[in-house]
Amino acid sequence: MSDRIQFTYQQKAELGVCGYMRKNMERIKDIKMPQDLVELITLWFGTKDYWDLDNIHPSYQFTEPEDNDKCITRSTIYDGLCYQSFGSLDIKCGDLKIWKLKLLNVDKMCEASTSLIGIIDSSQVNAGLKGDFCDKTNNGYGVSFYKGRKYYKTIQGFKYAEQIEINDMIIMELDMTNKQNCTLKYKLTRNGIVTDFGFAFQKIDPNAQWKLAIAMYYRDHIQLIQ
Repeated sequence: MSDRIQFTYQQKAELGVCGYMRKNMERIKDIKMPQDLVELITLWFGTKDYWDLDNIHPSYQFTEPEDNDKCITRSTIYDGLCYQSFGSLDIKCGDLKIWKLKLLNVDKMCEASTSLIGIIDSSQVNAGLKGDFCDKTNNGYGVSFYKGRKYYKTIQGFKYAEQIEINDMIIMELDMTNKQNCTLKYKLTRNGIVTDFGFAFQKIDPNAQWKLAIAMYYRDHIQLIQ
């Protein structure tokens, strides 16, 4: 058995924030940072995800580099294939992660977005992934922006949520705090109104580590907010 110490992404953030403050606050003797502020900073930086630049298909491009490369689009026209991009955080047993993404625009060739959003086993992540991340081969979990169908090892999918429209915010929550029943659920914010669609998937493998996954067939424009 390995004696290597492992930390959750939240614990890593706590160590980083505390270390930074210990080093820099020594110069300011009369100021003590409130603990609730420390926890707020830790929560924000510990749960903020970014696109994985080492595992992104070359058909993608970042559209707003001044915003920390948070907005991406597929630059190539439809060719019958979908291409993937992934988040950087590995979410594992004991973690709770909430992602927020916004659909900024859709391909002019389409009336609606056909992108997929979900999670994939980190061991499967590959810029050249064949198929989409939630098909029978890649074993990820995903929901289509088009008609809100959910997919896991199926081609047809099952009705789950509403169709995603431009300026909608998609909230995806992966809860791995209960090893007996890890879950994935989605919410939608439209015109200030939040709709909770409940659990899309349950009994997700607690022994795997999971990453955010996006798949595009057309030139949609998506922002990763958190």
